[in-house]
Amino acid sequence: MMTTTTENPGGSTVETCADGAKPPKRDANKIRRTTKGEVVQRVTEVFDLLLDGLRPCEVIRYVAEKWGVRSRQAENYLAKAYKQFEEAGRTKQERELGRAFTRLNRLYSIAISARDYKQALSVQKELNELLGLMVQKIKHSGEVKTISDLIIRTKEYARSRNSTNSGDGENPEDMEG
Repeated sequence: MMTTTTENPGGSTVETCADGAKPPKRDANKIRRTTKGEVVQRVTEVFDLLLDGLRPCEVIRYVAEKWGVRSRQAENYLAKAYKQFEEAGRTKQERELGRAFTRLNRLYSIAISARDYKQALSVQKELNELLGLMVQKIKHSGEVKTISDLIIRTKEYARSRNSTNSGDGENPEDMEG
């Protein structure tokens, strides 16, 4: 929660933000239901405030003062704004993934049409990576007790692979240039 509610000795409750400030009291004479349009407008404003970098507690205080709502209602607006962030991120990621996939498919077709098989293979590798088809298998032998052991064994494995691939037995990592 963004606010803390505490009970006074007299039985009344006091809501405070994490930084200790108290949200303003609501005027009981001005209570009315908000329309769906007003809710959309308020959530959009909260979204913009978060986008501008305000902390959630600051947004709650601002909303409570501006619209005369309790902290709980302000938190509801905040939650709806966060949902918009999630939806925007999900939509954008899917759209950009689709765009990248389509572009790479087009480049692949162009490369094949031009009989540029080296370029086609390069594009296919990009597509495979984009789609998560590239799985790197690492052989593991021995027991790993700590992360340090894992790092050391991974470096040893890389050195052994580089030694066998270079043909001269020297590890390029060990060479000083």
